[in-house]
Amino acid sequence: MGQTLERMKEGYSKIRNEALAHAFSYMNLIEHWGSGIPRIIGKVKAAGLREPEFIGGEVDLRINIY
Repeated sequence: MGQTLERMKEGYSKIRNEALAHAFSYMNLIEHWGSGIPRIIGKVKAAGLREPEFIGGEVDLRINIY
């Protein structure tokens, strides 16, 4: 759907469910689109851990933090 793991790490966001996205935004559960993954990477590295491993399929995403 136009999203790749590399683009995701750079902060690119692709909304898949518009209704859910608007609900989360309305409840102030989202700072801005695309900020989550880069923030996770930064916090993990700041803790002295190696970069997380991202494993993505067509409809899922797994993040391994070591």
